[in-house]
Amino acid sequence: MKKTILLGLLACTLSVFTACSSDNNNEKNSEKPVLTGEKITSFTEDGEASTTNIHYDMLGRVVSVTLENTTNDGKKKISITYKYYEHRIEAQTSGSKDASAVFLLKDGRITNSTLTGEESNTAECIYDDNNQLIKVYTKDNSTNIDWKNGNIEEINYSLGYHKHFKQFVYSPRSAKNFIALGELEDCVPAIDGVDPFLFMQGYYGKFVNNLVEEVYSYNSFSISPTFRNLDAAYTYTLDNNGKVVKVRNNNGNIGNYTWK
Repeated sequence: MKKTILLGLLACTLSVFTACSSDNNNEKNSEKPVLTGEKITSFTEDGEASTTNIHYDMLGRVVSVTLENTTNDGKKKISITYKYYEHRIEAQTSGSKDASAVFLLKDGRITNSTLTGEESNTAECIYDDNNQLIKVYTKDNSTNIDWKNGNIEEINYSLGYHKHFKQFVYSPRSAKNFIALGELEDCVPAIDGVDPFLFMQGYYGKFVNNLVEEVYSYNSFSISPTFRNLDAAYTYTLDNNGKVVKVRNNNGNIGNYTWK
């Protein structure tokens, strides 16, 4: 279920949209701040091979994300813009991959979404009484999400008769305003059909409390959950203000984060 950056973001993100309704303009969606305090404005992964810049509006909402990725074929750039309305959010990518998405809102939460582009998809989101996302239905699979103590304990994906499980062990580090993509995406559990930027902002209900320390996986063919694989282990470096400025996983991938 690994998602490649923005496209994955949009494909993962955009993998969640549906039709839209008429609405007020972008400025009338909310009067109170969505994100408060310091926010991540940029991060790099694997040296300078991948650089992501994030821009926010006066309400602390993510309005644009730009990813520049250097490969053997040269530099590639993808941009995503977000527009916020009373009953929907619209996302648009441009660059090496073009796609658009619409996220329908009810009581401030995303209920349905539709992705249009090279990888079209739809998604439906279900919440529990604690405002936690517990199910996501996409065109190809269904996802169940189990929570414990304010964090996602397990995610299981159903693909026909086959099920894949991911389990998460958490660090004491706060996940507030944190975003991760690419090889470090499971610092915050990556959910198929869920946009990580909108998840961070609370548009999928509650965000997780803490950052992940270890990720394990097993599937329905395993003898038992004790026969699980370690998919990722993360270590975090903090600055003097307690903000995560560096993440390293057990495969040697490194992310560096700038907060403002």
